[in-house]
Amino acid sequence: MKTTRAYRHRLRGRAALAAGSAVAAGAALALTATGAQSALAATGRAAKPAAHASQSYRLSMITTETFTPQSGGGHLVDMVMRAAFDPARHAGTETLPVNPELPAVSAIRYIGGYAYLYFPVPQPGPLGTDGLHWLKAQADAPYGNFVDNLPIDAVMGLVTPRQLLAELRSLTTLHYAGRARGPGWTGTRYTFTAQDTDLDSVPPATIHGSVTVDRQGRVRRLLLPAVAPAAYASGSGIKTLTINLTFSDFGVRVPVSAPSASQVYAPAGAGFILPFAIQFPPPQV
Repeated sequence: MKTTRAYRHRLRGRAALAAGSAVAAGAALALTATGAQSALAATGRAAKPAAHASQSYRLSMITTETFTPQSGGGHLVDMVMRAAFDPARHAGTETLPVNPELPAVSAIRYIGGYAYLYFPVPQPGPLGTDGLHWLKAQADAPYGNFVDNLPIDAVMGLVTPRQLLAELRSLTTLHYAGRARGPGWTGTRYTFTAQDTDLDSVPPATIHGSVTVDRQGRVRRLLLPAVAPAAYASGSGIKTLTINLTFSDFGVRVPVSAPSASQVYAPAGAGFILPFAIQFPPPQV
């Protein structure tokens, strides 16, 4: 089935992006329990004193794959992440699916220097969640070194919309592509090219991307469509991979609180790998 093929591919690509971060979109999550900086804490320290730099916001990231005629054609929306962050408070919350073939949703809450990860099915033992629903840890989440790492950085709250533009400029050259507008804002659209690392193809796939920036210098949309090389498409059945990252609702209230202490496992230690098999939406605490 093409969905099974796409899911296996997504595990390979997303696991590489999630390593060392507070977001796991594949089968494992690398977390550091001590001696590391959290994504939101890093965002707070890096933010400029300007009001727009610390303004709260919502974001979404949608990943879509299309398939070759030989593999059945069509497309699959294999990941939808939604988040909201308040850099001034070092707080955020997000939901994300794990398996595109199931209505599976996972949740992560960011509060201060910590990330709380929700496990609907508690993992037994000290290498799991000790039978509890929530895991508390500090997450080591460095900036991405490739253009297609930037959406994951944004979803973790590691870069704000304003910082995202600066990161993008450091990785590629932007070309003016005209004016842009959206509900209540105007701005500019730029195009660029970059190599894709998600598809893990040889030669690398090429991204012909675009970014839309409002007049305050905040990214409103980052679109990263990658076309697979012919040999890779023939072997994998995957024709294109597109990441669509959007920002909205600046100034929105971001209500988030720590889970009940009785349901939180806060392990000691330097670092570990945890399974991330989420099957149901988290409860409201």
